[in-house]
Amino acid sequence: MRSFSGKEWSKEFALRVWFPLATLSFVTGVLLSIHNFPSAFDWRYGTLTSLCSAATNPHGYVFSCVGLMIAFSTGLPLCGYIRVRFEPYAPRAAEFGYQAIRIGFLGCVAVGVERLLTQHHIWHIRKAHETVSIVTFFGLLLGIAGNWICLTAFLLRERRWPGWSLAALSLISVSPILGAGLSQGYLFLVPNHFGWVGPEWARMDVPLYLSFAFWEWLTCGAIFVYLLLILLCLPAEVPENTAGGRDGRLASVDK
Repeated sequence: MRSFSGKEWSKEFALRVWFPLATLSFVTGVLLSIHNFPSAFDWRYGTLTSLCSAATNPHGYVFSCVGLMIAFSTGLPLCGYIRVRFEPYAPRAAEFGYQAIRIGFLGCVAVGVERLLTQHHIWHIRKAHETVSIVTFFGLLLGIAGNWICLTAFLLRERRWPGWSLAALSLISVSPILGAGLSQGYLFLVPNHFGWVGPEWARMDVPLYLSFAFWEWLTCGAIFVYLLLILLCLPAEVPENTAGGRDGRLASVDK
């Protein structure tokens, strides 16, 4: 992973500076948006989109939009950093995971830009938010799945992790997104009068597991926890049998 000046960054720098900066940007933006929300914000039934909306959060939406943009644009080089270290263990899954999660990260940045600039009528683009959100969701879903395959192969081959720990890892990485998909599929197929998730769901005693907001926040947390786990597990240097290792460079810059 390189800085803008071309200097190589170490694993220690990625763990102690780069990754914390991305995480702090996201968390700070969310907390400032919640602080400026017009009413008490219930994360169980309040989506990230509601925080980023000028209609529902006129005084605080900018904070979450900017935090989202900084966090995931800052995290983009991590995608390549991870890919070259996974290539010796599952090359196809590493490339697939890299491309997919990179689309997901770019989509998160695009959501922040779209929410920040296109909510006013003069800049409004029809269906822009829905389209970008769907692409982002599937990018993150497929990217996490691809990197989960790579991490499993790496831990089995290099670290000899037991099966129970790998099962726990899969729950961390896949369950939140799977829960979101299943809950929304259920609501789509089974007739109901709930409408889109919102604060009124708490008053209606709608089960928490049906709330997209609940799974969305778990997914956000899982992404950061999962990336941190990958950074902790992966070697500091690029393995010798990769293109980056043969060149003697950390070939992890996003192209």
